[in-house]
Amino acid sequence: YVKNIHLIIGPFADAAKKWQHRIDILHIDLAHSYEAAKKHCLDWVPHLAPNAVILVHDVVSCPEGAGRAFRQLPFPQHVFPRAGGLGIATNNLALLK
Repeated sequence: YVKNIHLIIGPFADAAKKWQHRIDILHIDLAHSYEAAKKHCLDWVPHLAPNAVILVHDVVSCPEGAGRAFRQLPFPQHVFPRAGGLGIATNNLALLK
């Protein structure tokens, strides 16, 4: 593997508890219920690096689940509506232009 990519096998929540690195790109694509998506966000957002990007899939196809959790992220956002909807959030405004 590339030295800055880490493959983790195991439950998402368990990995977040042990994680010790800053994350540049976080992709959440397994939680469709609001409760599960929100938990994943809350577990992993503290590990984000400055100017990190968060990708959340199915924000359009699950508007009251993954979509609702995505909209609550405290970062500027953009949604690509195709294929279930991909939400992108970041605190780096230049990336959203």
